[in-house]
Parts: sequence; C-alpha cells; structure tokens
Amino acid sequence: MPLGCRGYQLLKVYSPKGGVNMVTSYFDVGSAPAYHPYSNSIYLDDYYTDDVYTFSVDQTSSINLNLHNITANDDADLELYEDTNNNGVLDDTDQYLAGSWNGGNSDDSINYQVTAGNYLAQVYHYDLGSDGWLNYDLDLSATPIFPFPANDPAQAPNLLPREVEVGHIALGSLDSETITQFGWVGHDDNDFYTDSNTADTYHFSASGSNDGVDISVDLTGLSSDADIRLIQDHNWNQIVDPGEVIASSTFGGSSSESFSTYVDNFDLASYDHFVQVYQYYGNTNYDLNMTFESVIG
Repeated sequence: MPLGCRGYQLLKVYSPKGGVNMVTSYFDVGSAPAYHPYSNSIYLDDYYTDDVYTFSVDQTSSINLNLHNITANDDADLELYEDTNNNGVLDDTDQYLAGSWNGGNSDDSINYQVTAGNYLAQVYHYDLGSDGWLNYDLDLSATPIFPFPANDPAQAPNLLPREVEVGHIALGSLDSETITQFGWVGHDDNDFYTDSNTADTYHFSASGSNDGVDISVDLTGLSSDADIRLIQDHNWNQIVDPGEVIASSTFGGSSSESFSTYVDNFDLASYDHFVQVYQYYGNTNYDLNMTFESVIG
C-alpha cells in the first residue's frame, strides 16, 4: 500500500497507452509560499503516472522545489514549466524551464529565478522498481531575490535537498579533513529562458574522537555576490526552519565568504547538516572549501 493518500484533484487527463488509461493529477497550490513551504506526500503507480502542481508567484522570486523520500528501488523525476497560456494545464504551449533527473531514489531539486506569473511543477515516475507503488514527498516555496538576513527562513532558498552528498567525515583525535567543491549560482537577466540556479546544497555528517568538530567553510573565486550558511536540520524535514541556521557569511559584492563554528558530537549525531551556497546578486562561479577538525570542546 502507498504511504500517501491521493486527495483532491482539480483535473484528470486520460491518455491510452497499451490499452491502459493513465491519469495526470493536478494539485492547486495557489500563491507559492515563502515560509512555511507547501508540502505534499503522495504516490504514483501505473495508473497515476504523474502529478502536476500549479502555482503562481507575484514578484521576481526563486522557485524552490525538492522531490525527496522517494521509495527505495524507485525513481521519480522533476520538471518546471511556465504556464504560458495561463490555463492551469500542462500542455505543448507551455515553456520548459528546468528539470532534475537524478537516478534511483536520490533527491531531485530545482532552484530557478522567475518573474511574476503562473507555473507548473511536474513529478513523474521513471521506474516503479519496488512493488508497483512509488511514494514521494514534494516541497515547494518561492523566496525573494536579494535574500537577507541569512537566518530568516522566508528569505534565501529554504529547502534542503541532498543535492551533493559529501558523505560522512570520521575524524581521529588529531585529524582534520578538507573537502573542495566547485559550482555556479546565478541567472542571466538578459535571457529569461536560460540556465538558472539560485542555490547549491551540500549534505554531510561528521564525527570526531574528541568532544566535537570545528567546521570552517570558505567560499572564494567569486565574480558576483553569493553567500553561505550552515544549517542544522533539527527535525530532519529538509526545510530551513527558525533557529536552524547556526553559521553564515554574507559580505557584499564579490568578496570571499567564510565562517568557522564548533559543533559537539551530540549535535552532530542528533541532527542533519547542510552547507548552502546561494545567489544574492548576479552570476558567479565559486570554489567551496569545507574543513573539519576534531577538537576538545
């Protein structure tokens, strides 16, 4: 049996394939919220093949989508469209904007800057590998551009997909380890239908043989304004809630960003941890260095 229960549907669109009817279900989100994000837990199968979430934004915003908790051995994917004809239905006239097609049951995510208008997010199954059911959770929010302050969950992109898995950092008594990542955040304001990526999210766990771990994060190589923050997800819901940003750096312009903070072993084991790089203004490549050092508290 599926974990989710299929609820209110605005519309069913039937199409024959091999003599079997398939159904697209529509969910009306309304105006996309900043905080708290819209969330839905539901399922797909051979009959309910895809779900479409219709929503609007009233100002230039970052649309944030996180498709997660996909059933083991299954695979679902995620795409974002502009509802060009404003009819609330995903059809051939709608403009494709972005997609995420990670393999297996890995999280799929989109962070895309848009102007005011109507949009559609589609979730569809790629592989029903378990028992014919595919359960998933979808979170959706729209946060403002020029996000500030970093600890306000209604500002910077506030969903926490396990977009990049750093893995577990296990440290001996005198150990330290540095992880280096490279990326890009931004949006081309001269071309609406172009690559857009307002945030990158890095998931990790860590432990030290002493009392805890010093975590130092440096963001360098910037040509425009991007910021960083460390999030301690207390309730494991993959949403940035109040009080969960435990360190951040938000210098202006293309200045490098950095912070260092101590996290004890109890908190490292009890909570989920993410480093997020997000756009404040403009487009920029970046170098991200995360250093973990076992220390005595």
